[in-house]
Amino acid sequence: MKLHHQIFIAMLAGALAGSFTAESSTLLGLPVLSGYDLVGTLFINALKMVVIPLIVTAIINGMVGVGDGQNLGRMGLKTVALYMTTTLVAVLI
Repeated sequence: MKLHHQIFIAMLAGALAGSFTAESSTLLGLPVLSGYDLVGTLFINALKMVVIPLIVTAIINGMVGVGDGQNLGRMGLKTVALYMTTTLVAVLI
């Protein structure tokens, strides 16, 4: 099954599970909403751990792919400036 179909099915399953869960619902004596909160927090924290190494790796890979070392300084400066600018915009938003 293609990935976008799996994602869509997971979104539908999550929406259905959320719509059928009441605030007082329990599963094995534990509140269900607390479980949803725990899974969501773990997922967001995992995404945060992956973002910075992924961006740094992409920047290093792009700079290595430039070729000769003459343009590396200018390209590196432009890359860092663009990264800092987009990061500033993301933080301000």
